[in-house]
Amino acid sequence: MKNIYFILLAICLMGTACKENEPTEKCNINNPLTDLPWLKEKIEEFQNTPDIMVFIYQCVFENEEIGFLVKKDGKETLYNCKGEIYSEQDIVSKELIWEIVLGNYPVEVPFTRYSLDNHWIDEGRNDPGFDAGGDKFCELCCWWTNLNYNNSIIIINSEEELKKYINCSNTNYPEIDFSKHTLLLANGRSPNTIYELSKHLLQPSKNKYRLDIEIRQTDSNGDGSWVVALIANKLSEESNVELDVTIIEN
Repeated sequence: MKNIYFILLAICLMGTACKENEPTEKCNINNPLTDLPWLKEKIEEFQNTPDIMVFIYQCVFENEEIGFLVKKDGKETLYNCKGEIYSEQDIVSKELIWEIVLGNYPVEVPFTRYSLDNHWIDEGRNDPGFDAGGDKFCELCCWWTNLNYNNSIIIINSEEELKKYINCSNTNYPEIDFSKHTLLLANGRSPNTIYELSKHLLQPSKNKYRLDIEIRQTDSNGDGSWVVALIANKLSEESNVELDVTIIEN
């Protein structure tokens, strides 16, 4: 009889342990945005707040619990399904389920031109850094590399990323403080020779940017490839930058 009792007790304990370790299946609801009263209340509050940026993620934590990350104006707060705040919890995966961006837009974004100042010995060469025989013809020079020139823009937020697009001979490229800044590297090709290029960086909404490039070209054939490198204040991970290129005939 005792043996049967202990077997039954073990089965009960095992069942309880398994139940405790199972991840909560989306908090046992269909739609957390409407079915969780505390989250619905927060969303209504955010919608009535001017000049605000909020992202809400549904997360799976390391302990396999389902919860939520609320990112408000850069400040992150973790919640469980009951709306209780987690002090610390490692996130295994997350999915954006709601966002709102309110503010006075569009605005023009200030930037600084990033230049590779080269000191050429022979400016008549087309291949930067080396002549046809492989001998160096410039000293203290850097040049852009790995660009496809198809009217595209690259968002660079680290030194490691920047190194992919720069080559240098006998010198170092200008440093960028990536803890405070982002480098926008745009490149493309015009059908004819370019004689004027203007640029404007705009922010249509809190998380979206647009780089406008206006190119004035001559009617003569030539290498119309171009590169624009701009340093702006650090962009968030959610930021998206579009490139708009306009070509005007002379």
